[in-house]
Amino acid sequence: EKSKELSETIEYLTEERHGRNCQIIQKMNADGYKFTLEQVESCFTASQIGRPHFADFLVMQKIVKNRQEAFDRFFAKGKAWYVSHNGEDLETAVQAIKSAGGVPVLAHPMSLYVSWGKMDEVITSIRDKGVIGLEAYHPGARNSECFRLEETARRLGMIVTAGSDFHGEGVRAGRHLGKLAHGKKIDDRFWLDELKPALGDFDFAKTEWVK
Repeated sequence: EKSKELSETIEYLTEERHGRNCQIIQKMNADGYKFTLEQVESCFTASQIGRPHFADFLVMQKIVKNRQEAFDRFFAKGKAWYVSHNGEDLETAVQAIKSAGGVPVLAHPMSLYVSWGKMDEVITSIRDKGVIGLEAYHPGARNSECFRLEETARRLGMIVTAGSDFHGEGVRAGRHLGKLAHGKKIDDRFWLDELKPALGDFDFAKTEWVK
C-alpha cells in the first residue's frame, strides 16, 4: 500500500518544480528567447526537468557552447534566469519518508556550505528533527571531507551512507550509478552495515510503485 504522506510530498515537489520551470520560461521569453516549456521537455526522457536540462537545451539551440556556459550566463544564482527552489520543510519530508518505511538521510552535506566549526551544530539540529543518516561519501566531496563527515556521523550517532548523485544519463557530468568520484564503486558496507539494519523488516516489494 502506498504511503499517502509520501505521495502528497512528491506531488507537492513535482508541482513546485513545474512552477519553477514555468518561471524560467517566462524569464527566457522576456529576454527575447521565445521557447515554450513543452519544447524543452520534448528533448528529454526524464520525468522531471530542471536547470541542467534547460542548459542542455540552450546547447542544442546553439545559444551556448556547453552547459557550464549556460549556467555562468543564465542559470546560476544571481543570473537573469535563476529561480529559487522552495522545497518541503524538513519535518514534513522526514515524516513522509518514515511513513513509507524509509530512512531519512542528509544528502551531500558539503552543499550546506557551513564551516567545519559549525558543522556539528548544524547537523545535530538536523538529526534532532528526525534525520538518522549522513551521506558522508559523495562524488563532489574530497576524500578528506568524506572521512571527516564519517567521523562526524559516528560522533553524533548517525548512520553513514554513500551516494552517486546520479540523476540520469548525461544529467550531471561525472555522475554514474553506483559510483563515487573517478568511477570508484560504492562499498557494500554502506548497505550491509548501515542502511539495511536501519530499514529493519522493510518490504521492498512495496516500493514497486516508486519510479
